[in-house]
Amino acid sequence: MYYFILWVFPFTAGFAIASPFIGVPLSLPLWLMLTLTFSFLTGLSLVFFLSTIYARSKQMLLFIFVLFFIGWAGLYQAMGINVAVMYPPLTLFKTFRGAPGLPHVLLL
Repeated sequence: MYYFILWVFPFTAGFAIASPFIGVPLSLPLWLMLTLTFSFLTGLSLVFFLSTIYARSKQMLLFIFVLFFIGWAGLYQAMGINVAVMYPPLTLFKTFRGAPGLPHVLLL
């Protein structure tokens, strides 16, 4: 809650206030707040997971990093898939950005 109030909410509130002046649809700041919160919580859980593994075994953490890098490089080389596009908050933002009525449902 602390980080949401100090980081995510002020950014999206400022963006929402500026959006009419810069020609951005008013639904975009709501999607931005949803996906930034989701992104923050995903990163927080990943850091918690990695710190737990680090506390248990430094070799296992190195193994996970190597396995992740090999998997990322394999997907990129074999299939030409950009792994960054598979990140859930980014996918959610790109998928639902065009639906104008959905942010209003979230406010209910």
